[in-house]
Amino acid sequence: MADIVAIGALNVDCIARSGTDSILPTGFELEQERQVSSDRIDGLLREFGGNNYSATFGGSAFNVVRALHYAAPEFSVGFVGVAGTASKFSLDLSGEIDRLGLPRALLRNSEAEVGVCFSIVRGDKRGLETYPGANVEMASHLEDQRESILAELFTAKIVHITSLFDECSPKVLLSILTEARRRNPSLRISFDPGHFWTSQKRHLVYELAGTADFLFLNNAEFFHLADSLEVREESVRRLLMRVRTRGIVIVLKEFNQILTFSEIGGKLISRRYPNDALASSKIRNPTGAGDAFAAGYLMSVLIPSLCPAQSALLGLRLVRRKLISEEVDISSLRYGQVFSDFLDDLRAGQIDNPEFDNLATWADFGLSWKTSLARLGGLFVSTAEYAWAKIKVFLKWAFMAARIWNWVGLK
Repeated sequence: MADIVAIGALNVDCIARSGTDSILPTGFELEQERQVSSDRIDGLLREFGGNNYSATFGGSAFNVVRALHYAAPEFSVGFVGVAGTASKFSLDLSGEIDRLGLPRALLRNSEAEVGVCFSIVRGDKRGLETYPGANVEMASHLEDQRESILAELFTAKIVHITSLFDECSPKVLLSILTEARRRNPSLRISFDPGHFWTSQKRHLVYELAGTADFLFLNNAEFFHLADSLEVREESVRRLLMRVRTRGIVIVLKEFNQILTFSEIGGKLISRRYPNDALASSKIRNPTGAGDAFAAGYLMSVLIPSLCPAQSALLGLRLVRRKLISEEVDISSLRYGQVFSDFLDDLRAGQIDNPEFDNLATWADFGLSWKTSLARLGGLFVSTAEYAWAKIKVFLKWAFMAARIWNWVGLK
């Protein structure tokens, strides 16, 4: 029986650091995330060579599971996903699954290549290119193991959902979550949709978020879902209306603060938790920082009597350890020490600071014109990419129709 079950992709993360003077691979963009082919990933691996990138286990949901285990092994974890073959990398996935104590029934072993996410980090910026690999089998895995998954969720306290790569999985997953909530009304559902879904699959996010208790977003993701350049009361209410669920808490992750929003009796409740942001020169590896925060926040939900401010603080402490470390593998980040120090501070009364949980004012959320302009540029780029993808599909079908028409005419 797992305290927290995560559902999502299982990848190999390849992380390369790039100097400010180095040239990025053709087509690679920082601050962007996109899906690519296996050939593209192979090209990146050859271009960087085995000594110029670090490979570790990845996938947002799997990152959360590993962070939880290595921070607090007393909490049991489960993971629903598809494990592909990782013959290109010197990683013992089967051994890691055993170390985490994951129920094997919730995992599918596939002969297909494991998903690969190639990340290039330059200072505090990064870009991601991801090949889905075996993760595209998720829908059939969810259908085949539906009852096993529901049995696990019947006793779980939290289920954490992240984005998936195929078109069919979200519908199957929504059905499972709905039934899991019916069987286990005390189950709390956490959802971190990520960049791709929030920018390209918003309708899926709204549907799945309708089952959730917690919705984790960064600024860009909030921007896409709320159609707003700023975090204002009207934009938060617009997003809550689109989600159409009562009691959900939106957790907005910004570099210098964590904001939470919920609605009770028609009134919007907002909280602001300040963060002592790191200078960009001190950041070594931002990849997976959001997963570290989600792990800390959800871990604290399992601890009786902790307030939301303390949940945010634990999440931020894990993030800081992730950002400043040269290590890329979660097992080497000493999250257990971070959690132990947090508990010691909690017992000593050193983090019961009421100022940490002040009601936020909307003036705190205003953006500079530079930030707004940057976000507008990001929206234009993502919208243009989406439009071009639709145009290419249209042209493909138009070309096929023209060929059929010519063939019929010749007959």
